[in-house]
Amino acid sequence: MVHLPALVLPKEFLTLLKEPNSAQKSSQIIATLRANPALSMILEKAFQEFDENKIGLEKISTTLGWDHFRDRMSSVYIFKILNSVFPDKTDMDLVEDIKQFEKRFSDKTLAGDSRLFMMGFYLKIFNLFESNQDTDVSATKVPFSVDKVLNLSKARTDKADWLVLLVWHLCEFLGEYKLVELVSKGTSWANLYALLSDDQKFHLVSNLLSYGASIREDDPFLFERI
Repeated sequence: MVHLPALVLPKEFLTLLKEPNSAQKSSQIIATLRANPALSMILEKAFQEFDENKIGLEKISTTLGWDHFRDRMSSVYIFKILNSVFPDKTDMDLVEDIKQFEKRFSDKTLAGDSRLFMMGFYLKIFNLFESNQDTDVSATKVPFSVDKVLNLSKARTDKADWLVLLVWHLCEFLGEYKLVELVSKGTSWANLYALLSDDQKFHLVSNLLSYGASIREDDPFLFERI
């Protein structure tokens, strides 16, 4: 099982990604841009291809819509990590793997929720650092055994990122077939956790804390909620 690090991710971007109400995204984007003039300058430069009529970044964000603006905004951060400078334009190729990760588990999250995109963004940044900035690295190492376990339920959650992360660990520690059997029987999260060794529990808690710190969230142990 991989050891996940605590990363310093852009606070403003995380705030937008965690906003659950898609109807409020536009106003929150505008508020974020107005409160962060340096960020606005960076994004104005990167989004200038959409501003031929000089409508301004705020109207561009509304015209593109949340998903497209989000994807292109994330590409700006990824480009900066890869090249040490901010880009002159956005590059959707840099976020294609993150979008595929989000799509992979989209039936487990609520409509308009970007938490899976946030997890994919975290894993992308982690993998870029781990691979010594190799651009040909997958955005995620989550095995497909996780999909098999999650497909046992049709339920959706507002914490899909935590759900994927937790099931990923349980698959690695207990094995796919055993976990499928236990989940099929309705075994609680608490009882599944009790089956882990002390080392596995330490590893799980360490990774949950690292991810929680990275996305600036302090409720990683709400097993019953997710």
